[in-house]
Amino acid sequence: FGVGASAFLLPMMLQIGFGLTPFASGMLTFASAAGALTMKMVATPIVRTIGFRRTMLGTTVVNSLALAGYGLFSPTTPHLLIIGVLLVTGFFRSLQFTSIAALNYADVGQPDMSHATSMSSMMQQLSLSVGVGAAALALHFAVVAHGGAALTAAEFPPAFVAVALVSFTSIVFFLPLTAESGAEIVGRRGSAPAEAAHPMFVSAAVAERVLGWREMVAALARAYAAPQHEGASPPRTVARRATGNWLRTLTAVPPGGRHMGAKIFGIGRK
Repeated sequence: FGVGASAFLLPMMLQIGFGLTPFASGMLTFASAAGALTMKMVATPIVRTIGFRRTMLGTTVVNSLALAGYGLFSPTTPHLLIIGVLLVTGFFRSLQFTSIAALNYADVGQPDMSHATSMSSMMQQLSLSVGVGAAALALHFAVVAHGGAALTAAEFPPAFVAVALVSFTSIVFFLPLTAESGAEIVGRRGSAPAEAAHPMFVSAAVAERVLGWREMVAALARAYAAPQHEGASPPRTVARRATGNWLRTLTAVPPGGRHMGAKIFGIGRK
């Protein structure tokens, strides 16, 4: 949402509100892309150190404040300051975007990966479109509130604040995350497996009903009581060496011949 809104409002403010040429405006906003490229080199260490939850919450706050802060720019703001701000905000915006994309596929199996990729791409494009539309609507209301005259630099600060507030509401989706959410994706140290973090205890009655211990014991008793023909369970064989190494094998074919089994184990000494 914030990416689409800022991509619409910022160039328009620089060109229409500040009177810059499209080339000059593009050279300034290019700093945001440079910040995003810089982020790619340090995204994994950051998430591995502080986790997905803190990354999401922190980037949401920073990006929302940055959107509102764009409204503080004026025609007299030094271009180097604008470049610096866009460089930093581009870094954090790309970090959030990358983290969200990684979590999207955390619980998706390989058979569903293609469908998840298509859905994620569609939702990304939809979010960008909604951001552009919301930014245009906020800018229109700002113009109407100022009397409906020609668009000037004074109408952009309210629009930036409006989209920043909407962007900040996304924090409610990241608050339910735990400190270990997505830890297995980046190999974060100290993360416990999901099974260890959420043990499950069952009673003896439930275990007996689910596992069928009585039926299993009865089946084993029937198998041992069934008559065996010669050769179905030959004596175990043991191979030995003087060094103390030995290997023992035990093979069997139960009545009916549907299943066969073999047990091999031994000890090796150097």
